Amino acid sequence: MGKFVATVALLALAGTASAQSRTVIVRDEVMAYPQLEAGVQAGVLTGLSAKYWLTPYHGLQGGLTWAFPDDGYSFHADFVAHSYALRRATREPSGLRIPLYAGIGAKALRLSSDEPVYGARFPLGAQALFEDVPISVFVEVAPGILWVRLALPFRL
Repeated sequence: MGKFVATVALLALAGTASAQSRTVIVRDEVMAYPQLEAGVQAGVLTGLSAKYWLTPYHGLQGGLTWAFPDDGYSFHADFVAHSYALRRATREPSGLRIPLYAGIGAKALRLSSDEPVYGARFPLGAQALFEDVPISVFVEVAPGILWVRLALPFRL
């Protein structure tokens, strides 16, 4: 049951390493956003995460996680769309932006079995972007659909 919950929900914290930031004008407001983030995911599966921002409203994110002592792993890649509804409603604290996001992606995992499992995931989350320091934190749940046996011409 714990492994099922781990595939359905992922609580993650990510430390940001911004390689470069971009600045755009969004609805008469100057908004800086990170271009690239890399960090650590914490939860039942622990691992590495990364996000590449295409625009302030769209991004590509992925993660590679593992579980010890089962020697299992998980990989996912998502396209996510961000909403700044909290900022427009002036419910964000000063110096902090909290975009909400939703997306669609793919995952592959192998947990305590020889057969890898493939599926789709639908991440929903919130990300805290600090304006003065290059650090962000996000919380995400990602319900999904798993296909246990998928005929592929290669093995993971």
